[in-house]
Amino acid sequence: MVVPVLAFTLCIASVVQNLDSNPVQFSGLHFSAEDEGIKNAVPIPEDVWSLLKQDGDVLEVLKHQSPTATTPPRTWFSAAFVHLHGAIGNDLVVQGEGPMMGANVTEFWVFAETSRGPKLVLRIPAHDLLIRQTESGGYRIIEASAITAAAHVSTLTYKFDGNHYVRSRK
Repeated sequence: MVVPVLAFTLCIASVVQNLDSNPVQFSGLHFSAEDEGIKNAVPIPEDVWSLLKQDGDVLEVLKHQSPTATTPPRTWFSAAFVHLHGAIGNDLVVQGEGPMMGANVTEFWVFAETSRGPKLVLRIPAHDLLIRQTESGGYRIIEASAITAAAHVSTLTYKFDGNHYVRSRK
């Protein structure tokens, strides 16, 4: 039992190291479940916080807390401002922390700034989230990666369709 667990751990460490050490393949903003929160995190704006508190996954995790609570603590999340469309705007990536994390995965929420306030444009569980420098239709391409129990890395690519990010290829 120890040998398979050790082999799995070494495979994951190797994959994560390769993700961080390949600047050609991974040029852009990188967020990972391996990190203890987002580096240089920013406070989550109140309008985004209101949306997060209503998220179905957040509410589900809240139901299983002891003692039960009606509002998640802010420590369950960290956030960073990003630019999804040009160099203006304060779009936001929020990464789940603590009980919002699973084994080698966390929840990511991507909010775009609009004239009506923040809009959730992508929510995905993943090990890594990468916002590429490369754009499609004026918006940055987003990639989400996960590692399976067999140490297979699956990466999904998302492009903005004018309303939300949608999967474009595997």
